[in-house]
Amino acid sequence: MKSFVLKLNRSGLNLLFCFLVIFLLLFGTAVSSANAKVTGWEVVPENPKSGDTLLISGVASPEEEVEVSVSFEKTVPVYLREYAYEFENIEFLNFNNLFTVRAEGVEGLKVKMKMVFPKTESTWADNGIATVSYSGVSPGEYKVRVEGMAEDGASSVNLKVTAVQKLKAGKDGKFNYIFKTESVPSGKLEIRLDNSEREIIFDSKGNAPVLSIPSASSQISGESEDRKTSELITFTDMESIDKDPEPMDRENEKKNAAFT
Repeated sequence: MKSFVLKLNRSGLNLLFCFLVIFLLLFGTAVSSANAKVTGWEVVPENPKSGDTLLISGVASPEEEVEVSVSFEKTVPVYLREYAYEFENIEFLNFNNLFTVRAEGVEGLKVKMKMVFPKTESTWADNGIATVSYSGVSPGEYKVRVEGMAEDGASSVNLKVTAVQKLKAGKDGKFNYIFKTESVPSGKLEIRLDNSEREIIFDSKGNAPVLSIPSASSQISGESEDRKTSELITFTDMESIDKDPEPMDRENEKKNAAFT
């Protein structure tokens, strides 16, 4: 009787081992095919300006999935302990995507995405860092608003935006990905494919992104439009300010009068 039970246990262990081996083989195959190996890629134009459309193309394993990651950073000024930033034309090609906003020097972060109906996610910061992510976003172009409360005493907040999109290479292994940069600030844009990463430096004379003034500013003074204009001037070409300093002085007088 004991020998029969022992044989039965050994048979069960052997069967379990076989199932485990098969599972590991299938899992390993799935993982290896999840991220296709990219053998080469390029970005056109090579020296873009803010507002240009980037074409990212290359060659990978035929008919396999390619993951493209694009990220940039933006320093946003703080006004009455609040910060806000808006940008448009964030596009997703399919549901296989991930969109992340990371804020440093904050107490909290709220991100609202809108194409037709808005989707809002909020979180509290941990040691001054807050992160909000969206996955499986419906394909289309979105307007995004980032806002929240900065840490006490902070004069600015650093935002890092990362958009990840997965797409399928063709039968010949070729793939193309279009990324619009209307809302990307001048500076560094990081693009990652597979284990390869490149940095694109935007021309400082590119179109300046729109800075959104926190809603609390409209509660302090009825001259919110004047204050908004004053904030936007800081992101335009400094040559225009040098040529006509008088409008800037008038804005300062209005701004000072609002706090008296």
